[in-house]
Amino acid sequence: MTIRSKIHNRGHEKESSWPSDFGTGDTTPMYIDPDTKEVKRGYPPPREVFGIAPTVMFDSMPKTYHEGVGREIESRSEWELADKQTGLLTFGSIEEPKRHTAKGVQEERKALARDRRKASETAWQAYKENPKEVSQKVAKRAEEQHQTAKKAGLNKLIKEAI
Repeated sequence: MTIRSKIHNRGHEKESSWPSDFGTGDTTPMYIDPDTKEVKRGYPPPREVFGIAPTVMFDSMPKTYHEGVGREIESRSEWELADKQTGLLTFGSIEEPKRHTAKGVQEERKALARDRRKASETAWQAYKENPKEVSQKVAKRAEEQHQTAKKAGLNKLIKEAI
């Protein structure tokens, strides 16, 4: 025996109005007409597509004094020609030299960080092995620095730490 809900018995007088109120199953595309603000069936009409404006490059520029030729120039191409003839490279030239970027800076920083880490690990290992000896070395070094400061006349600025 199959049990059917009233929704599936289309055309029955006691059938719910649910399917017709909330759609008919029609999958026709719809769009909102921007002029009338109404929902219309189908696809919207194609919009007018404008082309891309061409890029315009001007050869003219404000009058600028060129030191190589000793006169004012109003044309970019003339400026480049003057640069070429005089062997000058001015800011904004096509043949402007590229900035040199130091490639080894990052590697040097990493190497320095590795060296510092290794030194601190070595010092920590030495302290763990013999803390009394390391403490004596530190105290001796502090005394030497204190004596050097006294000889330089900085003893008034240094607090007596020992």
